[in-house]
Amino acid sequence: MSLRYKFIIAFVILTIPVLFLGGISIYILNHLAVPLREDIPKNIQQLADSSTLGKKAFLIQYYDEVLTQSARNYALTGDMKWKTRYEEDAPKLDAVIKDAIAHGDAGDKKIFSSIEAANFTLVNMEEESMTLAGKEDLKGAITILESPEYASQKQIYQVGLTSFATKKGVALDTAVLESAKTLEDITTHTESLITTSMIQISSIVVGIFLFAFLLALYIGNGLITPLITLKNQAKLVAGGMFEGNLPVQSHDELGQLSEAFNTMIAAVKESRSDVDRKVLEQTGEITEKSRQMEDQQKAILNILEDVEKEKKQVTVEKVKYEGLLTSIADGIIATDQEGKIILINQAGTVMLGWNNKEIVGKKLIDRIPVVDQYGQQISENLRPVTIAMTRRKPFVTSVDTSYYYVRKDKTKIPVALTAAPIILNNELIGVIDVFRDVTHEKEVDRMKTEFISLASHQLRTPLSAMKWFGEMLLAGDAGTLNNEQKEMVENIYASNERMVELVNSLLNISRIESGRLVIDPKPTDVVTLVKNVISELKMKFEEKQQTCIVSINENLPLVSLDPKLIRQVYMNLLTNSNKYTDKGGEIHVFLSKNDTDLISQISDNGFGIPKEDQGRVFQKFFRAPNILKLETEGTGLGLYLIKSIIDSSGGKIWFESESGRGTTFWFSIPLSGMTTKKGEVGLEEKIMMGVRGVIKHSDGL
Repeated sequence: MSLRYKFIIAFVILTIPVLFLGGISIYILNHLAVPLREDIPKNIQQLADSSTLGKKAFLIQYYDEVLTQSARNYALTGDMKWKTRYEEDAPKLDAVIKDAIAHGDAGDKKIFSSIEAANFTLVNMEEESMTLAGKEDLKGAITILESPEYASQKQIYQVGLTSFATKKGVALDTAVLESAKTLEDITTHTESLITTSMIQISSIVVGIFLFAFLLALYIGNGLITPLITLKNQAKLVAGGMFEGNLPVQSHDELGQLSEAFNTMIAAVKESRSDVDRKVLEQTGEITEKSRQMEDQQKAILNILEDVEKEKKQVTVEKVKYEGLLTSIADGIIATDQEGKIILINQAGTVMLGWNNKEIVGKKLIDRIPVVDQYGQQISENLRPVTIAMTRRKPFVTSVDTSYYYVRKDKTKIPVALTAAPIILNNELIGVIDVFRDVTHEKEVDRMKTEFISLASHQLRTPLSAMKWFGEMLLAGDAGTLNNEQKEMVENIYASNERMVELVNSLLNISRIESGRLVIDPKPTDVVTLVKNVISELKMKFEEKQQTCIVSINENLPLVSLDPKLIRQVYMNLLTNSNKYTDKGGEIHVFLSKNDTDLISQISDNGFGIPKEDQGRVFQKFFRAPNILKLETEGTGLGLYLIKSIIDSSGGKIWFESESGRGTTFWFSIPLSGMTTKKGEVGLEEKIMMGVRGVIKHSDGL
């Protein structure tokens, strides 16, 4: 018989007494569960029923008192809150009474039915009283509530509740006594069963343990003896003695193991002779391979000579590349993945004033600071090199961007640069920063801005005169105009107004770009500012039958900002929404805040901005093609102007738009406020001059 079947038989023998023990335990536990399943739940249900109806009686009394007081207070004061309270609780009282009738016994139903009838009469009288109170007949209302009939119905109500309380009090005491007696009987019976069961189960467990011990001793002895014999024979074989065989004492797995061991010994003896023969053969092969290795060594020496030639060639190429870097006029800085400088060309050292020894091996952000046009240092995460490393894409700036490298002598130079990441096997290994000094380009741009400012100022005088004389002609100061003359003058006046708007926009842009704009922040109520702007545009909204919806956070604080500048932002965005939204459209204005910023949102359901044009929205003189077809008038300077204002305020502006479905602009202003700037001029709004103003006008700022 195999070991498997022996273990199966032993398992079956042990399982029978265990099953017997389990059956006895289940039988005993089943008897213990009978009172837990039947007697105790029954008593608990009796107590619960009594408790539930008691709660409903309490609720009836509570709601009745609430309704009585609400009707009386309404009759005395006429205050609508008491009538509202009455109307809210009357259905609740009716529902509780009906629920008590449904769940009570015959006696309960009779009591609660009398309460329901009294409640019906009381409700009618109370509603009649409140009707008179609603007509301001408070005296009549009080008379109903103090009538003998009302008191009689209240008496019926209270008698019913008192009867129920007396009845349920006796029933609840009886149920508690019965439950206590039942629990005492169940406890005594359960203790007796547990004592008997513990004695029976202990006897069976001891018997099973003794039987299992004897069976395990018998089976273990049968297994261990052959294994000891096998271990001793294995030690002899390990010592090199291959003589002798193991005795085969059974036909189970141990007997089969002994036979396999004997077969293995015979095979080892045979293979040992084969090993000796193969050792002689392999000795000859090793000698042959040694000769081949000598030939390979000679070949390796030839390869090393070729490598030396390649090394010389690489050196030549390195010299070529170094000469190429030296000849490039732009500065070039290469960093590793940690931002440490590993290379800088000659043009870079000349522009920055550092030599190779002073800069190579140092962190770029530590050695070469970057500042903006106001001298404020740009944080590490906003530097072009950091952005290129983070995005793993080249970052390119232009002459218009305000990046300044600080040289060794602390002077600063404006730069246009390209930061490109170096990626090998999808892993970032460094960044190449190519930059050039754009001082000349900045100077040319400044001269252009000054020219625009000068030209705009020179245009103001004739435009102001044309505006004034146009108004005089339209007002009839030079005589009455016929319809054709009036139409011509109106066209001249409208064209002049557009020219005035263009000149003002050019002046404002030149002032911002030249850094001469005054920023004068003061604590400002932004809510009032926005409402004033909307009020100014009210007629334009009404002309196009547009709805302007305003939603404002109630907890907005005063913010230190320049009200003239920020007013220009709101005015421009709301004017655009009005202009580029059809009749009957909607414009939404939302003001809110987060932990750091005041957030403004202006939305419309107008024409929208095509996706392919959205990248150029804040450029000077840009107007989307779809707008040009619908609205030919406009300068294309408004959004550029407000972006410049927001940027100078330390805020941000962004938008979302879909062609034909409208546009939403957001802009943020720091709650910490705008920074004061002592400039020379403020924003130009409208040219409003009289004749004396035209005569005395000068182009000074």
